[in-house]
Amino acid sequence: MKSRTKRVVSLLMTMMMAGAIPSVTVPVQVVEAAKTKETVKDAETSKTAETEKGGKITEEQANMLLAGAGTSLVEIALENHIQDVNTNNYGLCGGTGHLQGICVDDELKYMYFSYTTTLAKVDIATGELVASVTNFGPGSFNVEGGAHLGCLDYYDGRVYASLEYKQPGKKFFLAIFDTDEMTEVGMDVNNMPEDQKVVSGVLLSEPTQDFRDPVNTETFIGQDEHGHATNEANNGHRFACSGIDGVTMGKWPGGNDDEIYMIVAYGVYEFTNVNRYDNTYNVLQFYKLSDILSEENNTWNIPFNGQRGLELEINDSEMLNSAKTLYVYTGNTSYGAQNIEYEWDTGDIVLYTYDNKDGFGGSMYVVDGSKEPENKTLELGQSNTLEDKAMQTYAKSIADSYANDANENGVIDADEYMKGDVAVLKCLCGDPESHNADAVGDAEWGTTGVKKADQPICSSIHPASATTGISWLGPDSSDEDSDYFFVANGDYSVGLYRRTMNEEGVSFQQVKFWA
Repeated sequence: MKSRTKRVVSLLMTMMMAGAIPSVTVPVQVVEAAKTKETVKDAETSKTAETEKGGKITEEQANMLLAGAGTSLVEIALENHIQDVNTNNYGLCGGTGHLQGICVDDELKYMYFSYTTTLAKVDIATGELVASVTNFGPGSFNVEGGAHLGCLDYYDGRVYASLEYKQPGKKFFLAIFDTDEMTEVGMDVNNMPEDQKVVSGVLLSEPTQDFRDPVNTETFIGQDEHGHATNEANNGHRFACSGIDGVTMGKWPGGNDDEIYMIVAYGVYEFTNVNRYDNTYNVLQFYKLSDILSEENNTWNIPFNGQRGLELEINDSEMLNSAKTLYVYTGNTSYGAQNIEYEWDTGDIVLYTYDNKDGFGGSMYVVDGSKEPENKTLELGQSNTLEDKAMQTYAKSIADSYANDANENGVIDADEYMKGDVAVLKCLCGDPESHNADAVGDAEWGTTGVKKADQPICSSIHPASATTGISWLGPDSSDEDSDYFFVANGDYSVGLYRRTMNEEGVSFQQVKFWA
């Protein structure tokens, strides 16, 4: 909390010096920017002044300041015509895969790009590559020992990234970069001093264990010699976990939990086996930031090198357990939420996915930050309505493997199926009446047995290449329905976008300042 307050106060004080927003030079020809609103509210200025005098602020006040900081980024982007940031001159910046995540710092001085095996630090004003951390794996995807550096989020001077090692280590990390320590281009993660402070890695328990889990060995066969589910096969992987992708700092929905969490989204296999229904949730794990950065007995947040990802063995004290799990029912989205963003003004968590393979929705889903999740029985196949009785029994047996046979009678009763906190999704289509209980009646989602009235799914289409990079800047100070984002436009380029979300639906428009 202390460092978070320091970050926000420092940003706001910097912006208020001389009564002006800091100047950023952008190497493009532009016309006069559109009129913008005041950058810092009087209330925020008052809180900042009090803090500077040594006073303390509450968590609520800090959140208000953080929302103000987000708004400030919008003003900087608009007033300085920052409509494009790219690494065209540097390509993948030493990475071996593709663009998979972006984020910006608190002053729009640097943008960070993840290129699968490299994190690049780019000067927004000049487009110069000023630093990079490389060689998280000798290759990517199907290459032995390859790594996947995914979605990014910036928070309090650090960049947080999802980091996968499916082979051979079968481990999934939260990689944490100290941006002040990123000082050179081509810093090799495998050739740093043991006491290096550039990058640490937190091994995440749930995705690692769920990826390895064979689920039900009586149902699935073909596990590897270690008894783990095999990569990208139908025989295992709890919740169809394919690793992790989306990450964002944020809060638990509902507004009743002031804890700050790192939210991590599972990748989710599609599977070719139509009898599996345990891949219909996007699973979000919530890790306490206070645990991640704890200064006492912290055996999980330790210096990182690629060897940690290549080794199959795990020291139990090395893993960090999540505090909470949120299940987002969407139908299968094939590799899940590639990028996720927490929006501090509303508390919404936005998931940017690939197309919905079950046909239940689009590629953008919004968890309503104002509503508490509903604790209820998870639908993992027990209620499926397949006509073939053998297939129906097979699908149900998978759901049974998640259940708790409390009385050990070999029969799973209705109240013994797994329960969890299920998110409430916002309506994005602009026509909420079209999917309310009266309209959908007893209709269900495919053959899942899940009633549409009981589990509404409403979605939209995400902008540009949001699955490979998106960063929320903040709300539009002149329009409560609009927010600004940087969104990937291709392999090396990021553009400025304005999103409007109201009763008419969702729309994205790229912002251009014409010369």
